[in-house]
Amino acid sequence: MPTKHPFDPVLRSDDEVLQIVYRLYQLTQLLNQIQQTAATSIGLTPLQGRCLLFLRHSRTGACTIFYLTKELGVSQATVSGAVESLIKKGLLYKIPSAEDLRIKRLHLTGKGQEYCGQLQTWADPVINLLRAMQPADIGRLSKGLEGLTADLRYAELLTVPEVCCTCGFCRLHQGPNPETPHWCNLLDIGLSPVDALKQCPEHTVSAFPRGLTVSGAS
Repeated sequence: MPTKHPFDPVLRSDDEVLQIVYRLYQLTQLLNQIQQTAATSIGLTPLQGRCLLFLRHSRTGACTIFYLTKELGVSQATVSGAVESLIKKGLLYKIPSAEDLRIKRLHLTGKGQEYCGQLQTWADPVINLLRAMQPADIGRLSKGLEGLTADLRYAELLTVPEVCCTCGFCRLHQGPNPETPHWCNLLDIGLSPVDALKQCPEHTVSAFPRGLTVSGAS
């Protein structure tokens, strides 16, 4: 029996699973297109826009070329080129890590923060349409997508950066000092209240989900 393919309209016509896969593909294409338009409208390439948003929402230790490469799924040379262009535009700067001078931490400038503010509105049209849906429909959609995401992560087909304080390796209020009151057992580092509410590429789902409110993060 030949394998059915979601891109074949005849084969997927009577197969609900294939229809779902194809709709997910269409949504992915739409979201990518909207995100690309948002980036180009302010003089950035889509990759540069994704770099800025990743750095805006990631913990300090993850703001490196290594983690950008891992998150964006492109070569280190490609990411390095995008980063250098952003530095020339005055949107980023880099400084050596205090732990390892060979590692350069990437930081947004004030202008870079402003660009992120403009980029973060890219999903507004989709958000507005979803807000107009009935609460019960939103609940079913959310539950279904949450279950699918969990299954994909369990099958190691999907990696999703999430905030540190929901990670299985995060130990809230067990850090060494008031500046870093939380602790990451994976990386053996203290986390500031701000970093605990930033996403991390090494995030591991906790068996005991924690709330997102971390004292001192405001």
